[in-house]
Amino acid sequence: MKRHNIEFLWGWLDALRRRDTEAMTAALDPDIVWQGIRPDLVCHGPDAVVAAFVTAYDANQEIDSLELVGGDQQIVLGARSPDLAVDEVETRGEIYNVFTTEDQTITRIEDHLERDTALAAAGVKPPTPTPRASLSDSSDVRLASSTDAEPIGRLLHDFNTEFDDVTPGPQALADRIRQLLDRGDTTVILAGTGPDGLAVLRFRPAIWTDAPECYLAELYVVPQPRGQGLGRALMEAAIEVARNRGAAWMDLGTSEDDVAARALYESLGFSNRQGRPDGPVNYFYEREL
Repeated sequence: MKRHNIEFLWGWLDALRRRDTEAMTAALDPDIVWQGIRPDLVCHGPDAVVAAFVTAYDANQEIDSLELVGGDQQIVLGARSPDLAVDEVETRGEIYNVFTTEDQTITRIEDHLERDTALAAAGVKPPTPTPRASLSDSSDVRLASSTDAEPIGRLLHDFNTEFDDVTPGPQALADRIRQLLDRGDTTVILAGTGPDGLAVLRFRPAIWTDAPECYLAELYVVPQPRGQGLGRALMEAAIEVARNRGAAWMDLGTSEDDVAARALYESLGFSNRQGRPDGPVNYFYEREL
């Protein structure tokens, strides 16, 4: 639920960027109210809300960062810029809109100057920061190039062989990886001197936002150095790379019985629950074509 709400709001903000006021209006409840920072700063109805958002967007073109934090019904949108201007209100460079949604419709918007106040108003628990590793922090973790295709092909072949899965062989995999790396929508991170592990990231365009989505296609560490932190180093680097590419999401799949991998992913903030820690379990399906 939380992810769907955030994607819905990203779509609404993208409509704002494109000046698609018809799409913006369609997503608003007929009785919507936008309550600004001061009691007198209030808009009633879709037309007034859309016009006010367009005006605010035009007045603040130099936004440094945007943040979306979502719950089941409320979503907090934070905007930061040293020159943020809101009707002569002293913003200290940041403002937070709390959007209330119901059935993919925005029913109310409230403004706050403090992040914690906005999160509390939305009933949203602040997210636990995900560790931000840097590739430069470790000489054992690095981005691969097409010249690394041969060792990557060997690692992928060993991965499938270890788990009794089909493999076309290391050379065929090396040739394919070389093509994917040259195309630009695939990134491979290597770890260890062998190299001894890899993470393969695939980037794809998102539907609800201009930002890409990141899929962790493969994560593998050879048997001997397991338990020494290579898997975590690869995942931290993968998160860094995805952030640097501007990805809005990162998703992955693993098996129920891979307890070690699941523990690693969950320790880094990944969840297989929908909307909340006790929400419905997400399922991943696939079939051959």
